Amino acid sequence: MKTPESVVSIMERISECAPQGCALALHFKFTSPAFLLQTYSAEWTAYYTQNSLVMRDPVVAWGLANTGAARWSVFAPNDPAGVLQAAAEHGLRFGVAIAINEEGSRSVCGFAREDREFSDDEIAELTGLVGEIHALTRDAERLNEEDNAALRRLSVGATQPY
Repeated sequence: MKTPESVVSIMERISECAPQGCALALHFKFTSPAFLLQTYSAEWTAYYTQNSLVMRDPVVAWGLANTGAARWSVFAPNDPAGVLQAAAEHGLRFGVAIAINEEGSRSVCGFAREDREFSDDEIAELTGLVGEIHALTRDAERLNEEDNAALRRLSVGATQPY
C-alpha cells in the first residue's frame, strides 16, 4: 500500500494552494481527530496551543457542525475570542474551512494564505484533496504496521490508537 507516499503527495499539493499553511484534523471520534496533519508556522502553532484556541476557534466550531467549505471571513462576526484576528497577526490573513462527513467519519480542515481570499477554483481543488486524504486515512487501523507507523510519523499527533 502506498498510503504514506500518497498523503505526502497530497500535502505537497495542498501547500501550493495554501502557502501560509493548513491543519487537517482527520476522522474525529468524539472530540479528537485520529490524525492531525499541520503545516502552519511554529510560531502560530505555539500561540494557538498555549492559548487553547481550539476551544474557541469559530473555524473548528463550524467544521464540527457543518459540511462543505466556507471562507474564514464569514466567521469574523462570530469570533468573540479574536482567534481570526490573532491568526491574521501571524500571517494567516485569509482562509477557508473545509469539513466532510463520509461514512460516519468527520474531518475538519483549515487552509490559509496571506495575500488574498481563496478563489472558488482553489476551494474546489482543496475540497477534492481533502476528500482524497480523508479516504486514504479512513481505515488506518487496517493498514499494515509499516504503513500505519509511517502515517503516524507524518501526523502532528495520532490521537487514536490503531
